[in-house]
Amino acid sequence: MQIDYVIRSFDDFDQESKCMAAYDQEYRQLSKGRFRGVYQAIHMGPELTFHFEQNNRVLEQNGVTPNDQYTIIFLLNEGVPSRLNGRTFSHEDLYICGPQSTFDTVGHHDQWGLDEGLSGPHFVAISVQRSYFEAEIMAADPTCDPAHMLNGAGLWLTGGNRVRTLRRGVSRLLGDVRRARRVDERAAPSIRARTTEFLAHHLRSMVPPTPDAHLLSWSRPYRLVARARELMEDARDTDVSIGSLCRDLGVSRRTVEYCFRDEVGLSPVAYMRSLKLHRVRRALMTPENADRSIGDLAAEAGFWHTSRFSAYYRDQFGELPSRTRMAGAGSLRQA
Repeated sequence: MQIDYVIRSFDDFDQESKCMAAYDQEYRQLSKGRFRGVYQAIHMGPELTFHFEQNNRVLEQNGVTPNDQYTIIFLLNEGVPSRLNGRTFSHEDLYICGPQSTFDTVGHHDQWGLDEGLSGPHFVAISVQRSYFEAEIMAADPTCDPAHMLNGAGLWLTGGNRVRTLRRGVSRLLGDVRRARRVDERAAPSIRARTTEFLAHHLRSMVPPTPDAHLLSWSRPYRLVARARELMEDARDTDVSIGSLCRDLGVSRRTVEYCFRDEVGLSPVAYMRSLKLHRVRRALMTPENADRSIGDLAAEAGFWHTSRFSAYYRDQFGELPSRTRMAGAGSLRQA
């Protein structure tokens, strides 16, 4: 069995979000301008897949680990920390989440001015088959039940040689496979064996938690922003006032403002506008809406002034809504 390497470039974050299809991901672009991203994957059979992703815009990314997988998440590059599940996440951190666990990431808040290069966080997500993961952990500690232990939270490891060694090893693997592009079938078993043993060694040393690792609990700001997002999404075509949001959440205006700035780098009003712009964007790319006017789709999301909506849209996505519609029609013809 050969090792498969995939690399794809994107100018549409929704298309990029589908690369890890089993994770049911949703992306929202929070910083302004045209999007560019690159996704890479190394498939080593059913037990193990390495996913690599880097973009030029700040994304809010939500996903759920499949029921038959565990996921190990870390950053390859230094100096561009992001947030993961409501906590600052840097190249010194590593997160392991179990089956059916959610993970939310947001690019670093100082990265709003990202240029056209791929200078954002370089995320790695290692998908590990559930039976393989649990067998390796229980081989080291038969009393450990990782699925129960990680349920609903996840294991967070900060600093230490184990994170750095894993990051260097995965970086070398990506470099070697990229240079080869296609690993010779005779060499693949040896590379796969070395990689799986390397990863198994790290798993056994991390689970169950050690003094430098702990189970993650959700912070209050993270939970508050998640609930506020639900309220905004439910409103659909109307604006949620800050006053009503504060009443529903049971907190002060200052608390809401602080939590949004800390978690997603935007004010509640700017974030709500971004949600509505994404709603229009997806409607524009939906084939069933091909005969509907852009103005009607914008009005359904709560934008009543066409010229103001177009300005917001171009500022957010770096293109006019008419261009988005044309791109969606082109993608449909190619399919």
